[in-house]
Amino acid sequence: ATRDAIRAELARLARETRPEDVVVIYLAGHGVGLDQQFYFLPRDMRREPDEEASIRKYGMAAPELGAALRGIRALKQQGYAVGLMDADIYGPNIPMMIGVTKEPVKEGEKILPAEGQGVKVISMGFFVPEDTPVVWRGPMVHSAIQQFFRDVVWGELDYLLIDLPPGTGDVPLTLSQLVPLTGAITVTTPQEVALQDVRKGMMMFKKVNVPLLGVIENMSYFVCGHCGERTEIFSTGGGERAAQKFEIPFLGRIPIDPSIREGGDQGKPIVANDPSSPQAKAFLQIAQTLVANINQAEQGNGGAAPSISSLLKKITDPLKKS
Repeated sequence: ATRDAIRAELARLARETRPEDVVVIYLAGHGVGLDQQFYFLPRDMRREPDEEASIRKYGMAAPELGAALRGIRALKQQGYAVGLMDADIYGPNIPMMIGVTKEPVKEGEKILPAEGQGVKVISMGFFVPEDTPVVWRGPMVHSAIQQFFRDVVWGELDYLLIDLPPGTGDVPLTLSQLVPLTGAITVTTPQEVALQDVRKGMMMFKKVNVPLLGVIENMSYFVCGHCGERTEIFSTGGGERAAQKFEIPFLGRIPIDPSIREGGDQGKPIVANDPSSPQAKAFLQIAQTLVANINQAEQGNGGAAPSISSLLKKITDPLKKS
């Protein structure tokens, strides 16, 4: 009876709230079985799940956004249908870096994702002004991530990659609870001060039973454009040592290079802008290795990931007993 009453009240709120309202709901008490605060974005950013949508593989991208983005473009270069969710709610830089050519649009109660470089994209950066900070507590972040799954028409994808903020906070925990993830990709610079944080993140994923797919070493070295001398500015080999420690694949090294940085600032990932360059080939090789590893793991597990429609039912009806 309590569950039915809650559902009825939520339905009433959905009908009566204005489009600009932000609804805050607090549920507590032994009869409810919950003690949690829920936040909902304005109504024009909400919809019912698209039952036709299906995503066969899920990935969790790493905090190093630049390498993650170019890896995503590398997947697209290989003919895969790719989506990118910017889960860095507080620092949403993906719209600038990927070069969005088609903004997200509202279609009825649904949101069609933006597109850039042939990749479907959703980010909080599309919904807040560029210089406006997002000052939200954990429950609001949880709700936003939930709605990125529930309210966006992703359509048919081979891979949905999720870019995370650094650290072990609310976002990775929320994701591990919402959907069964294929795994986490860790991107790190080689120096020890970065590896200390990276190892903590990897341990967190292990504790929430998210497989570790491998480690990418970003900013691994710098090659002088004039004399060709190689300099290891941030040391070297740290990513490989981290992979060995956790007994997971080392996926590859990405150099420091001005063309990579320029591509990120201009929204022209180097894999699209100069695909024959050595830097682009490094990303393509990492993507190929990752795809092969995921396919091998799925074959060993006896099949692909579940469709997103079944996951959305859990997200939109969390009180329903399975």
